[in-house]
Amino acid sequence: MLELFTLGEGHYDEADVQAAARALSGWTLDPASGTARFDPRRHDDGVKVFRGRSGHWGLDGILAILLEQPRTAEFVVEKLWVELISPQPDPAQVSRLAGVFREGGYAIRPVLRELLSSDAFWAEAHRGTLIKSPVELIVGTLRRFDLPAPPDRQLVQLGRQMGQDLLDPPDVKGWRGHMAWIDTDRLLLREQFLRRVTRDLADESARAGRDWAVLDPAVTAGLLWSASEGASLSAPSDETTGEAGLRAGLVEAILDPRYQLK
Repeated sequence: MLELFTLGEGHYDEADVQAAARALSGWTLDPASGTARFDPRRHDDGVKVFRGRSGHWGLDGILAILLEQPRTAEFVVEKLWVELISPQPDPAQVSRLAGVFREGGYAIRPVLRELLSSDAFWAEAHRGTLIKSPVELIVGTLRRFDLPAPPDRQLVQLGRQMGQDLLDPPDVKGWRGHMAWIDTDRLLLREQFLRRVTRDLADESARAGRDWAVLDPAVTAGLLWSASEGASLSAPSDETTGEAGLRAGLVEAILDPRYQLK
């Protein structure tokens, strides 16, 4: 609770861990239903000192104290930043967004709105600095280009092979993300998946009469390529024109390694 979900490593001490453990005594997991339940007979109701405050704390009291800590809001905002913007949070922006988070009663929607409309989110310097997770790569590609999805079991197996077994993270911390998604085996699996799905985009869609030309080439180029100086490419080029040329350009773009970034 302290390390992974509220304060983060280095922002609490052993006395806080001991006090919180005493406060949470009596809580157990029902093995049949999987729900938490409280047995007051097993609860330590003695005085505990947590984060410098003394009282007969239980679960609600501990959580209330944690939500009063500015660091809790900052920690959650840092997690959102690393997931949506870049691997290294901006301390000044984190502090500002944490204030929005606290003022909004820890509601996620207001702080997400502020984060996604911020200059940092749209900054060219942050484009292509994160690596798509297997779910983002698989589901995002199928949805973005309206491609026929393999059976659900195959999709789950694909995610598992790429390192993201849905509903079964490696531990309570969850998936590490970013560079952890990439190794020699997983990189090959990711490329193989993209090659399989782009066959439909390049070939089967034409035979089926799908109108891929509704995707404007200029808009598509902006979605797929980084526009930052020194790392930009023009829209994928092809000597053919019209729908066939657009399909060919899209396939070329999707198979570029940068497509796996966000």
